[in-house]
Amino acid sequence: MRADEAVYKEWLHTLSREALEEECFGRKQDADHNRILLEESQKSLTATSKDYKKTADELKALRDECRKLNETIRHMEAEQTLGRRDRFGCRGECLNDLLASSPGDLKDPTDEEAGDEPEGEEPCLEHSVRSRALHLVRSATGRGRQKEKPSLSDMLRKLPHVVEYDIDPEALNEQYGEFRWAIAFWHEHCRVETRRAVRYVRVIKTAVLSVDHGDRMVTLPYQNPVFDRSILTSSLMASFLYNKFFLHLPFYRQEEDMRQTDGFVIPRQTMVRWAIRLACVFLWRVYEHMLCLEADCPYQNADETFLRVVGEEGSRPGRKYYVWVFSAGELLEGHPVIVYRYGPSRSAENLREQLGIRDYLRTITCDAYAAYDTVAKESDGKISVSNCLSHARRRWVYALEVIHPGGYTDEQLKELPEVKALILIQEVFRKDTPLKKLSPQERQEKRDTEVRPTMKAYLDFVHSLNPEDLSLSEKARDAVSYTIHHEAGLTKFLDDGNIPPDNSFSERIVKAVALGRRNWLFAMTPDGARTICVFDTFVATARANHANVYYYLKYLIEKAPLIPQTGGEALLDDLMPWSETYRKYEQEQAAQDASLAIGGERPSAAQDSTKERQTAECLIIAGGPSPYISLRPDHSGLFGIPSAQIT
Repeated sequence: MRADEAVYKEWLHTLSREALEEECFGRKQDADHNRILLEESQKSLTATSKDYKKTADELKALRDECRKLNETIRHMEAEQTLGRRDRFGCRGECLNDLLASSPGDLKDPTDEEAGDEPEGEEPCLEHSVRSRALHLVRSATGRGRQKEKPSLSDMLRKLPHVVEYDIDPEALNEQYGEFRWAIAFWHEHCRVETRRAVRYVRVIKTAVLSVDHGDRMVTLPYQNPVFDRSILTSSLMASFLYNKFFLHLPFYRQEEDMRQTDGFVIPRQTMVRWAIRLACVFLWRVYEHMLCLEADCPYQNADETFLRVVGEEGSRPGRKYYVWVFSAGELLEGHPVIVYRYGPSRSAENLREQLGIRDYLRTITCDAYAAYDTVAKESDGKISVSNCLSHARRRWVYALEVIHPGGYTDEQLKELPEVKALILIQEVFRKDTPLKKLSPQERQEKRDTEVRPTMKAYLDFVHSLNPEDLSLSEKARDAVSYTIHHEAGLTKFLDDGNIPPDNSFSERIVKAVALGRRNWLFAMTPDGARTICVFDTFVATARANHANVYYYLKYLIEKAPLIPQTGGEALLDDLMPWSETYRKYEQEQAAQDASLAIGGERPSAAQDSTKERQTAECLIIAGGPSPYISLRPDHSGLFGIPSAQIT
């Protein structure tokens, strides 16, 4: 018992009965009052607890919403940065160029409020391209460097030549005296002239014979080798197709060009009908032959892009359809084959149609689209997937761009995970690119000793990063997750010398569809989409085999209609752009066109259209009434001009 309690107890013993009752009654009143206060306090505390819990929940929701909004803002800023870069900036992904960029480099040229820098004032550092002395990466041999171009003299040597002698003997006689001057030697000044292609009418007359002294008339048969009862020729159609699928010039622009140049017009609808009939009837077997040749390759590259088709049955107008491109492996020896296939969707079914043509082991180099893995799993190990290292690198490029590296110092840049990852990937490419010239076995041995350690260093660095670390940007976390998830596919090229480290080869050749899509926007019908795939296949394969695209299209138009008449299969191999038959045809056509290129006059009805015009060598008289002059043979030595070259 405490001391105060003992004192209080002793005090109670001193009280009378009445005083004790009064003390107890007062204590009871205090207890009742305190009980009431306690009950009210408990009610108030319960309400306060509910309010606190509600407030805490609202605060948590607001914090979550704020976090999501911040992530959305960062995501939108990243997308805006990448979108501004795609619209107004350089699309190159060279690391040193990325490090020199800053947030203010890319401005919308249509922004009227942006204004120009005042004259005489230096631009602010944050709005200027920083010139860095930082070189973190050595250039890869053959990568990022322009191919060696032939010299101008080498290119001029391939063109037909017209030799013109610019001299005025009469003026020289007046100036120096007759027979008092002679030509010591000539200076040559080269210029390149051009003449537009000339369309002309080729009239072919077939005889009508009078037989048996006029008793009956016999008409000799004639049939247009391309389309019967048509003005179409192989040269005319080849020019249309060359402009459309090599130069990506839509048919309606070709129609306008014909109207402007010749006053002769073939409607674009007629061009389309001719192209579709050629592709889907005459050339379809050649196209299928190329599909089978490509499917025979044990190493392939694959990619896809969209194409809008307006008239596809059962779908809304303008829906996206897809064109798949397949090619023989970039490092595979032999004749390259590149094929395009039209598919109504991006599903794995379109892959099965092409990859299912042949049943054997093969490797597909592609991006990380899930359809490739799906088909690979269904093949029971017969198809394996090698992923593209450039796609992994591109994610790090995006991650570096969204943080605006131009605002960092050189020391800070070296510590950025984005820069470290890009340096390691660039080092992989720098060491692997020179190996393309080696055989597959030699390439494999070099990769084991030179490339594999660098690739391992990159993977170790990526594994040291946490894809859930919020200190990394969203794009950086995506790059980490992509590399970790596709590690097996990204490293597959290290185990086989025939596999390239990236799929850039397919991305370059699929660009033909993207360029066409940008110019003619869409295909009207599924047959039109298939026609695009057919001729893109011929053009891409011809280019890959260093064949002249125009001559190859002309060759196909001339020879393909003969397939049903000659048994077909024996002629298909001769229709490939690497065949000896075609190479001989190309040389003959090039020689013939070179001999006709300089004449330039429109053939008239009185001229023989089969007559070849030879390369001219003429003597030009400066200021004379005629560009040609005749000299006596004994003057040839005087002027230093061979007599055979004097007209």
